[in-house]
Amino acid sequence: MSGLLAVPAPTLDYKVVGGGYAALENEVKLHLAPVQFPDGASVSETEVRKASLLLYRWNTPAATTEVWNDKIKAWQPIGAQDLYEAAGIPLIANRATPTGWDGVVIPIGGKDQWGHSQFAPSIAHYPQYRVRAVFSAKVEQSEFEGIGAESPAFEFISLTENARFGVGLTPDSPAEATHFKLFLKNAAGQIAGLIEVDADGTVALSNFGGGGLSASVVLQPDGDIRLSPAAGKRVVIAGDLDVGHVRYESSGGGKKNLF
Repeated sequence: MSGLLAVPAPTLDYKVVGGGYAALENEVKLHLAPVQFPDGASVSETEVRKASLLLYRWNTPAATTEVWNDKIKAWQPIGAQDLYEAAGIPLIANRATPTGWDGVVIPIGGKDQWGHSQFAPSIAHYPQYRVRAVFSAKVEQSEFEGIGAESPAFEFISLTENARFGVGLTPDSPAEATHFKLFLKNAAGQIAGLIEVDADGTVALSNFGGGGLSASVVLQPDGDIRLSPAAGKRVVIAGDLDVGHVRYESSGGGKKNLF
């Protein structure tokens, strides 16, 4: 004997940011009401053989629906894999009576087989993501299976990319970082000021205007200090200046010592 399970659509639980988005840096919790056998009885934790959520993606309005294949770490067209065999997000029984199910999407850090991020921030409301549950169960010699309806669509934005203040590490592990930067963005989302430190001893302070670098001060590893004002601008010293030696470059490129 076999039959179809009644599998409900998952509900989503996440902190809404930016006017309706989920944050790439935060988890998305998923909840599923009890799954039922054809006679209306709820599937229990001991009877279930498979309980997982399939991830769906739409990259553009006209794009083919894709399903995440966790076995090969890739998004594939929906017809490329058996949905009952696909490796999805595990659902854990919450052991309520009757039994419901919980899962979680952790968007940050996931990569495909080519090193690209599994989830991407939304641009003009794409990509969109949805989830649906797939179940199989067995009672004595009878087997049952079912795929539920899709959840509402959800989209991501990056809190880091949209933050006015930020810190960056290269590589991104604090234990292995060889470069870090601190930045502040203006109201238009453009970097206004930047401080960078490299493991070789280079320290740079820069500001930006008109979409490009304006001026910078660089402390170099050998001890040199390089001041670079914007084109047509000056280096102004308001107080006294004591120097041991001065050398300048003429417009022809030659260097002359003054004293």
